[in-house]
Amino acid sequence: MRYRLILICLLLCSQMIQAREKRPYTRADWQLSLEHPDTWRTKEYDEKTVLNSPVEKSGDPYQEQIVISRELLTDNNSEISLFIAASEQSISAGLPSAKNYVIKDIRTKSGLKGKELSYEAEVSGIPMHISRSIFMQGSYAYILTYARPVSGLHPFDKEAIAIVRTLKLW
Repeated sequence: MRYRLILICLLLCSQMIQAREKRPYTRADWQLSLEHPDTWRTKEYDEKTVLNSPVEKSGDPYQEQIVISRELLTDNNSEISLFIAASEQSISAGLPSAKNYVIKDIRTKSGLKGKELSYEAEVSGIPMHISRSIFMQGSYAYILTYARPVSGLHPFDKEAIAIVRTLKLW
């Protein structure tokens, strides 16, 4: 019995240490970098990068993710307040069920200032909490979108927030 307890403790400790290990991610063509837990996986596309959380449990139909996208700024949305307003209009048009909008100031560890636009919406019949962290640099807006179901436990929220806070633009 004593050896089982020691084995369980060792397994739990190794999982905690593994969860703390960070992996750098760089997208040089966007002049962007960040860090994510070693357990998250990245997939790069032309127009976006997707970071997927680990599978929460076997048979879990939903995997949390952060989608990083970049938009070229125009005269109509060159200020962050205008960009946020345009984002709200775009969200409302695409997701009529969107509600409970909250906007707050955020800052990354490197001092980059941005805004977070959070809201709730029904996506494919599932009530979701969606958070868009928006940062502007040069002629681009960088948008990191994190979505998760409204109900249930959310073991990856802290990791998702930590990932966004490591963003660096150069």
